[in-house]
Amino acid sequence: MPRTETSTAFFLIDHGCSGHVFTELGSIIEAPDLLAAKRMAVDLSPDWTTDLHVTRISAVDVNELRLIIEEAKSEANAHLSERQ
Repeated sequence: MPRTETSTAFFLIDHGCSGHVFTELGSIIEAPDLLAAKRMAVDLSPDWTTDLHVTRISAVDVNELRLIIEEAKSEANAHLSERQ
């Protein structure tokens, strides 16, 4: 799995409806700064005019989330294979 460069800015959006990576907490988007991330979040769903929380997260956290997602996908595929 490719690692994300630490110079990339990632932001967690609490309303996990759309985005690049889905999590139980929300979605993760990539943006140059916090203001751009908030604009992108509003563009993803204009209904998010209230309760929109955008938080910068580190690339290390993003890489850990990607690993968790990949492990979950592998476990789900193994479980489906067992059922067939």
